[in-house]
Amino acid sequence: MTLYRSLVIGLLGACLYLLAHRSPTVVTRAPSPVRLVRAPLVPQRVAPTLIDVSSQMSPDQLVSLVRLSAGEHITSYDDHRAYVDVTVQGLRGERRVLLLVH
Repeated sequence: MTLYRSLVIGLLGACLYLLAHRSPTVVTRAPSPVRLVRAPLVPQRVAPTLIDVSSQMSPDQLVSLVRLSAGEHITSYDDHRAYVDVTVQGLRGERRVLLLVH
């Protein structure tokens, strides 16, 4: 019984010693203010998109081949015999789509 009490008191003392001498690494800091810097929207030069088209398609069908993203619209449509030049304007800038008719 004495051995058991000594063992329990020794384990209890070791637990208390470890609890008393542990060092918590909790650091509290005030959040630093975040400064958002917005870069100006600069139109980017993008290579024209080329689409091969059959000569049997009507002009209305040609325009439906141009895929527009959200916020984009067609600003110019130049119909030549060998190709159709379409200029698209959007939030990211201006881009060109060439429909090669053959």
